[in-house]
Amino acid sequence: MIFISMLEVGVYAYYANQTLIEDEDGQMVEITTDYLTGPVPEFSPFLYIPAKRLELWRFLTYILIHAGLEHLIFNIIIQLVLGVPLEMVHGGMRVGSIYFAGVLAGSLGTSVFDMNALLCGASGGTYALLAGHLANVILNFSEMPLGIIRIIIVFLIASMDVGFAIWRRYIGRGASTSYVAHFTGAVAGATMGLLILKNFDQKLHERFMMWVAMTVYIIIIIFTVFWNIFYNPHKASAAPT
Repeated sequence: MIFISMLEVGVYAYYANQTLIEDEDGQMVEITTDYLTGPVPEFSPFLYIPAKRLELWRFLTYILIHAGLEHLIFNIIIQLVLGVPLEMVHGGMRVGSIYFAGVLAGSLGTSVFDMNALLCGASGGTYALLAGHLANVILNFSEMPLGIIRIIIVFLIASMDVGFAIWRRYIGRGASTSYVAHFTGAVAGATMGLLILKNFDQKLHERFMMWVAMTVYIIIIIFTVFWNIFYNPHKASAAPT
């Protein structure tokens, strides 16, 4: 999580200091930057753009682009405050798998449920970490001090951020960016967390819960992948009339 956070900060700083970009005609044009609210660098090859979804790397690299400083800070805090302690207990491979499962679910979910929106920020991954933390509490509740309080805090943090994301989507300034990744990332984090995080006192019903979680995640991923393969609204809208 530390390396990913440093990479996100570096990319944000790079684009925040851009003053000239090349437009579609190859001309250099001047841009203005608002460090607090953006703008989202829509010219970036990292940003997920629906019309360019055949550039498959965008389904993952969108986490490097953020819609302003407050967007970046929230994601970095979650990655460090929740991600690093989870890595210390469960290992970097497990936590990294949860994070990137949320990243992928975020972009795939957006491509299905919010098809015309741009996607930026690490919220798919950070919400996977939030949900993974809940999964950790559920799996190890008897060994987890203040388990209920931890769950309440996670829900409060998630609710405030989702509310702000919805405001930014429909009322705020700048590009139309999606908030669907928050929800689909959380679903991925919960299912993968129940599947791969360590359970220090595993019971039979918890093993069954693991297999259910794995099945749900696989079904969702397969559905969204096939949706992107066989349904492309941008091809239809580009047809001559």
